[in-house]
Amino acid sequence: MIEEPKTLALACTFTDIQANVKDCGNLKVVIGTTFELEIMRSSPQQKAKWFSDNDPVLAIVVSDNALKATIKATEIGSSLIEIRYFNAKRTIKVDVVLPEATKLGVKFNDPILDK
Repeated sequence: MIEEPKTLALACTFTDIQANVKDCGNLKVVIGTTFELEIMRSSPQQKAKWFSDNDPVLAIVVSDNALKATIKATEIGSSLIEIRYFNAKRTIKVDVVLPEATKLGVKFNDPILDK
């Protein structure tokens, strides 16, 4: 019997002043929001690596132990955060919107209809 290679999942927790979401997926946050992403890992000797390509949408500060990042939504737009740990990889898309856009259900790249 041949065993299939295993894909490692990287669990990530989202926390802000209003919510704590275990194993979060893509996020939509209001500009100015500060939130944390935290990963669970099994080996204290190996640090996770966080990537965001220095884009202006998010300001990311990674903790010394690389388990947690404190993130502030600084510009309107979309950003990708990639977290790597051993063979596991997690990519989280973060959409930063205006407070009014969350109420209207507006999405980025939606066509603007002019009447």
